Amino acid sequence: MAPRQWVRLLKCRMANSEPGLSHHRLLSGFAILLQPAALAVFVVSLLRFFDAPNVTAQIRWGGLAGLMVLFVASIKMWFWLELHTNRVLREVKRIELLLVTRGAAK
Repeated sequence: MAPRQWVRLLKCRMANSEPGLSHHRLLSGFAILLQPAALAVFVVSLLRFFDAPNVTAQIRWGGLAGLMVLFVASIKMWFWLELHTNRVLREVKRIELLLVTRGAAK
């Protein structure tokens, strides 16, 4: 393959997303919808925790509130990891393009 074809191929690769990463968009959209729902469940369970008539009900509502906090935190950590992965992939593609263009210039 000629160097110009490599440059064209890498520019197309940088412009388009990776073919295997299309399911991440669906998961991201699903997580974006779940996060406010989990926050609403947390607020409701926290209010019910303080209005509970006995200790057993308080433990149940408090446990649900704790699970929702963990759920929201895990969704946020997943998003941070996805952003970091996308950033690293973008930089690797940029370096590949830079190396190919410098090799083609020689």
